[in-house]
Amino acid sequence: MAFTETQVGKPFFKGKTPLSEGDVTGIVGLTGDKNGSLAVSFSEAAILQVVSNMFGEACKEMNDDVRDAVGEITNMICGDARRILAEQGYQFQAAIPTVIDGKGHKICHAFRWPCPDDSLHRRRGRVKCLSGSVSYRVG
Repeated sequence: MAFTETQVGKPFFKGKTPLSEGDVTGIVGLTGDKNGSLAVSFSEAAILQVVSNMFGEACKEMNDDVRDAVGEITNMICGDARRILAEQGYQFQAAIPTVIDGKGHKICHAFRWPCPDDSLHRRRGRVKCLSGSVSYRVG
């Protein structure tokens, strides 16, 4: 869909800081068996390249179309995470994605809950593409 070569980095524990950093972030609140949120952050260069590839035309600046794409991508990733957790017996409902942009903004996840799957709980990861980076965080 994004027609972008990526290099997936190894997930790692986010440590003591609940902050995510990026230039544009999609956030989805989760409620159900537990409460929490999922955030996907992009560098500006990465999201402009991804959206350019998706639309088939060059996107050179942040605009409403780019922000809408961030929300849609976040929603797809959240749907996959919810599916994985449902297979483990956890049911969640997802809110409509919220998109925040601004160079170097920080996102704080206020919820804390133990997750039986360490591949998701309090993890963050980074994906590098030719033009920038994408990170995700589950908290």
